[in-house]
Amino acid sequence: MKVLVVNSSPLITLAKSDLLHLLIDSNHKIIIPADVFAEVMHTEKNDAIHKYFTNLEKFIHSEYSITADVKNWGLGKGESSVISSARNIENSFVVIDDLEARRCARFYNLNMIGTLGIILTAKKENKIKSAKDAIQKLLYSGLYLDQGLIEKVLRESVNEEWERI
Repeated sequence: MKVLVVNSSPLITLAKSDLLHLLIDSNHKIIIPADVFAEVMHTEKNDAIHKYFTNLEKFIHSEYSITADVKNWGLGKGESSVISSARNIENSFVVIDDLEARRCARFYNLNMIGTLGIILTAKKENKIKSAKDAIQKLLYSGLYLDQGLIEKVLRESVNEEWERI
């Protein structure tokens, strides 16, 4: 079983888009580092989001602390927690959107997927009818996605690593 270690941005945007079920109802183990959960609950006051997060407590994980080498990247506490946790968990994927955090994850050879990858996987697994409609919801919820990237991923298949999950 694969383990998805999830950062705040995917949680927030999927929840705001009413698509969080695509992540939490997957056949994978979900881990939300305690720092990420605290960040989301502290910064987001939207009742629609809180309806999800009060049900996410079973996914909260605080076993691993931020390592000094990851801390030196200067990432946010949530991103650092996700990467530090994933480094200690076999078969893990970081679910993260932040570019610098993705660079850090790549440096440590971590598997990763972003919010857009979650949508594309859901489409491939027939959990949603339209990836384009789901992406529009993400954009409306505040997730920034480059138009060229959107067009590219809608044309291409899901990342080969993700397909192996």
